[in-house]
This record gives sequence, structure tokens and C-alpha cells, in this order.
Amino acid sequence: MHLNKAIVSLAIVRVVYHFGSVFVRLQSTTSHYVVHIAAARKFGADVVINSKGLDDDELIEQVKELTGGFGPDLVMECSGFPGAISLGVKMLRIGGRLASVGCVVLGWVGSLSNFR
Repeated sequence: MHLNKAIVSLAIVRVVYHFGSVFVRLQSTTSHYVVHIAAARKFGADVVINSKGLDDDELIEQVKELTGGFGPDLVMECSGFPGAISLGVKMLRIGGRLASVGCVVLGWVGSLSNFR
């Protein structure tokens, strides 16, 4: 699972916690990062990855290591940022699913082809 730090993400962590193991990617550009980590763990996150300073390939590698080299079954993207949506698709295991939850960038036109 791949989530942003918004309150929607924390709610999703709590719901998905009941269905199995959850790990969370958080990127914070604020001084509240420690609070976000604590909240994600309190809501049920098993692992929290600080992606700040990592490029997409490094982040995908970390996620794949956590999932036995395959990638997650489900990515729930909660930021609405087009780059995060594309990144979520790239880290999925074959046959995995992505759900964009909470918000979408208005006017974004993108393609989800050419990922495999």
C-alpha cells in the first residue's frame, strides 16, 4: 500500500488494517513528520517508509523488497498527485490494483499505458 500523509490516508490505513498487512509510504516536507509516523503506526501501519530524498526507482525497490520481490496487491493513492498515481502503478505486482482515493488534480490528463 502506498499512501500520502493526509487524514484520508490515515483513515484508509485503519480500514485496510482489518484486511491484512499494511505498509505506508510517507513523504513530509513539514516539521510534523514525526507526528505523521506515530499516527500511521497507531492506525495500524506495519512499516513506514520515508520517501523524502528517494527517487522513484529506489522507492519501488524498497516496496518490492517488503513484498518478496513482487510488489503490492493493492496500492491506494490518496494524494491525487499525477506523479504518485503513475508511481503507484509502477510498483504494483502483476495483476495488482490501484485505487485513487480522496482527491484528483483537476485538469490532469495522463496515460496509464506502457508500464509493463
